[in-house]
Amino acid sequence: MIYGYGNMISATNRLFSGGGGANPNFEMTIDTTKAGSASNTFILPTVNSGTYDALIDWGDDSTSEITSWNDPDLTHVYSVGGIYNVKISGSFPQIKFANTGDKLKLMSINNWGNCGFLSLDSSFYGCSNLEIYATDTLNCSSVTNMFRCFFSCSSITSIPNFNTWDTSNVTNMSLSFRSTTSLSSLDLSGMDFTSCVNWGASGANGAFWQSGISSINLTGLLFNNSSFTFSSVFSSCSNLTTVSGFETLDFSSCTEFSYVFYSCTSLTSINLVGLDFSSCTNFYRTFYANTAFTLLDVSSWTLNSVNNISMGQMFRLCGTRNIVGLDTWNIEKVNNFSSFLINSKITTTEYDKLLIAWDSQNPVDSLTPNFGTSNYTLGSAAETARASLISTDLWTITDGGGI
Repeated sequence: MIYGYGNMISATNRLFSGGGGANPNFEMTIDTTKAGSASNTFILPTVNSGTYDALIDWGDDSTSEITSWNDPDLTHVYSVGGIYNVKISGSFPQIKFANTGDKLKLMSINNWGNCGFLSLDSSFYGCSNLEIYATDTLNCSSVTNMFRCFFSCSSITSIPNFNTWDTSNVTNMSLSFRSTTSLSSLDLSGMDFTSCVNWGASGANGAFWQSGISSINLTGLLFNNSSFTFSSVFSSCSNLTTVSGFETLDFSSCTEFSYVFYSCTSLTSINLVGLDFSSCTNFYRTFYANTAFTLLDVSSWTLNSVNNISMGQMFRLCGTRNIVGLDTWNIEKVNNFSSFLINSKITTTEYDKLLIAWDSQNPVDSLTPNFGTSNYTLGSAAETARASLISTDLWTITDGGGI
């Protein structure tokens, strides 16, 4: 049976719903004429993982029994190329397009069903024509990996009810939504990621790196309580304006927080007060080139439980910004302030407070902090503190001078 795009969802519901109750089938719409294999062919990619014992209804009044990951019947040739609704029932542990094969022929997912997915690693990577219409909750309680799951799915505009997915066994979220340029918002509130140890590595691989996300809800999201990295998560998300619930997150086991909001040039505010970074050693370029925020309050961060903390270029290229609360930090274990505020500036009031507070501590010697063009008050306690940091702690300070 062949359907036009306008009828694909209603047709899918008629053919595959299977009566009352939750629909257990994974259902998708394909267009065999798109680039990939022959124009009347669709190849469903899998990997050698788990047990395959499934039935595929190809949408043309034919079915195939699938009993292995390399079953030849995973390649289906239609009598006429076009648009078809395909459903999978039974056990089907993994789909993996991985930016290859018939990735452009997958047009939509209409129902997630319950096929016993064990991994979403690169499942829909490169499926740039894919849209998601499924509103049911994907049974992913056995899924351990979401690495590159939706990478470059540039047509996805939403993932309905994503926050109802059971992600409690997922260990890797890096690149999961990278370059999803049409995805404007996503709700992760209350989700369980207590097994996840990787949200992104330093400088790359962040979960939402270069996505089109403008609004995200993280309220009550649960992190791993042993150790995890959170670097580059929103790096280069130039449309990001709203991050809800960030202050509710427990970062006490986070070891890397670098590049998190790198070049988020539309982000005007975010609540960061009182966050616990007691396990974190890397804040490199966390807020690099954040040129839009009107207030960034970083008061009362916990920073003093680990050695060799790097804050190089943390606020570089931010321009003149109202960054407050730096004076509340315990910086005694920071060993890198290189280019900390280069090409940026904080108010004289905040800079005065910073100099006085940091001089009162026992900082690492011989650091070279760059405070951009920030000015301190001449003849004040701040000027005295600055001189002490230079003479006693051997700091080399770059700033905008006294006024």
